[in-house]
Formats: sequence, C-alpha cells, structure tokens
Amino acid sequence: MIDTILTYIALAGQLYVLSYYYPKLLADRMSYVIDNHPASEFPKLYPFKNGEEKAKEGLVQFKFITTLILIIGILLLLDSIAFQFSFGDSAATALVAGFALIQIAPFIWIEISELKQYSMMRAKIKTSKRTADLKPRKYFDYASPVTFSIAVLLLITYLIFNFYRNGFSLVGDGMITFGALLIMHIFFAFLVYWVMRGQKINPHLSAEDRDRHITGTVKNTLYVSIIASLFLLVFGLIQHYDLDHYEAMSISIYWQLIAHLGIGTMLRENKLEDLNFDVYRDDTAAS
Repeated sequence: MIDTILTYIALAGQLYVLSYYYPKLLADRMSYVIDNHPASEFPKLYPFKNGEEKAKEGLVQFKFITTLILIIGILLLLDSIAFQFSFGDSAATALVAGFALIQIAPFIWIEISELKQYSMMRAKIKTSKRTADLKPRKYFDYASPVTFSIAVLLLITYLIFNFYRNGFSLVGDGMITFGALLIMHIFFAFLVYWVMRGQKINPHLSAEDRDRHITGTVKNTLYVSIIASLFLLVFGLIQHYDLDHYEAMSISIYWQLIAHLGIGTMLRENKLEDLNFDVYRDDTAAS
C-alpha cells in the first residue's frame, strides 16, 4: 500500500513539474520577451513575416497544449486513485513513461521552433562580414572537473553493474542498454563540440551570451548523463530484486529530475536579465 501512495505522490509531482511549473516558467519568459521587445524596436528578433504575431500565436498554442495535458493528467490521476489502479506491472510503467513523453513534447516543439527561428536569422543576414571571438574555448572553462568526474564514475559503475547482472554476456538486454548509452554520449560529445567550435546557432548572440549558452549546454549534458546512469542503476536494482511495484515511481522521479537538470539548467544559465537584446535592433551589428 505504501508503494502505491508513494507512486501517487511522485505522479502528482510529475504533473506539477512537467505540466505546470516549467511550462509556466517558459510561457512567462516568452511573454516577457514579446511584451518588452516588440518587432518595431527589435526587428532581428522576429525574422519571419509577421513574426511578432506568430510568436504570440505560438505562445497561446503552447499554453493551451500544456494546460490540456495538465487537465488530462489530473483526471487520469484522480481516476487511478478512485479505482485503486495497481502500478505493479510493466504496462503501468510504460503508461507513466509514455505520458511523460507527451508532457515533454511541447518543450521539444518550442526547441524546434527556436531552431527554425535561428535558421531564418542566419538566412536574413545580408553582410558577408563575419566576426569571431578569438578567446580559445576549453571544456573545463564551462564544466566543473568534479562534476565531470562524477559523471564518468557513475557511468563506469553502471556499466560494470549492467554487465555483471547480465553475466558479462555480450548479447541481450545488457548490450542494448550499453548501445543506447554509447549513442547518447556520442551525441552529447558532438553537441558540445558543435556549440563550442561550430558556427553560432543564433547569429546575433554576443560573445557573453554565447558563453552562457555553451555553459548551459555543457552542464546540461553532464547532468543528464549523471541522472541517466543513476536511474539505470536504480532501475536495474529494482528489477534485480523483483521490486516491480517501484518501477513506475522511479520512472516518474527520473523525468522530474531530467526536467530540473535539463530545462531548469538552460533557464538558469540564460536568465533574461543577463541577455543582451540590443543585438536585435536595426542599428546593431550581429556579433
């Protein structure tokens, strides 16, 4: 019974974090930018035709979708409490994970919209003159060696546990998980290299704002790596000791931590009051 109550608490937290708290933070952030940086004064911020109107429409859609998901989630949670739904099987775990992906979808949509916006910004730059920040960028300028060491140690610990649990076999579920982790970390390495050495994703970013973006990205990848290793280790122990009734709760907590250390890190590292919006004015050259 206690495990079911704890699962309900975790799911309530998941609804709050993924469908209310961070959507509200992001919506308030977008509202602030639109209200305080209109296209009439900051035309480079809105590269699309009628860009300010489209931004407002996108904000309304984001609020509607996240509110709808929150309402559906609350109804499902109340329904599961009323009918004493059991979270002791793999189907329940899959439902919790699936709903978390639905909750994350609006954030992915916003990220894709931002990438399209930056792509249009690059396309609209008419000058061929390019400027560069000549300061050499080193990985540990943006990440703590201690945090990096913790991420590496946890990854190695999980891999050893994973191979031990699977009898050191090079086939089966253990290798599938190993392959997934390998792909994730290769992607992280490519992403970090790209943001540090590649062209600016936002062509108007000042050098200081680009450093903030790089810091957020580097910390993000490290934190997600740490949480992924911890989660897989805990989830493996749950399965190893046949504690299936805790699987759904662990999945829920995992997604909440991903939100705090993923979305939360990017928002904390790129505070609106620290960003230089003058680069989006007509009379300011892109940096």
